[in-house]
Amino acid sequence: MLPLDFRQLIQWIHPELLQLSEQELWLRHFPKIQKLFEDYLLTGGFPSVINQFYRYGQIDSYLYELYLNWIEGDLHRFRRSSKSALTLAELMNKHLGSSFSYNKIAREAGLSSHATFMDYLNLLERMFVGFSLDCFVIEQKKPEFNKNKRNV
Repeated sequence: MLPLDFRQLIQWIHPELLQLSEQELWLRHFPKIQKLFEDYLLTGGFPSVINQFYRYGQIDSYLYELYLNWIEGDLHRFRRSSKSALTLAELMNKHLGSSFSYNKIAREAGLSSHATFMDYLNLLERMFVGFSLDCFVIEQKKPEFNKNKRNV
């Protein structure tokens, strides 16, 4: 089963919020939306993790191990190093929400080229472990494709 998107989480946990106008939602219910978003980031949108988190207020270590084994298994199946993927994940986490260059991350991770980094990133995206975004210029309300990516 694919992870839920944020809107689906809201529909699952607080469906009444989706009936409100956007203005009312943000003015009156911003703390609730913010908490839901934090929960979404913590659970990754995975239904089994969401269920456990809302039922018991925590996520058991066996679920972390289950998903870690799944990630390592997929990396092994695609003949990729879990050690390199972990290094890349740590570096991307370090640059979370900021622009980064593929070349810079590849060098920091000790990879042979930015193409190798892009290969890992594409695989991790297909596995729903992370994704990158094009730089978005708020003033112009459009993406800037020629600028560095943002890691999420």
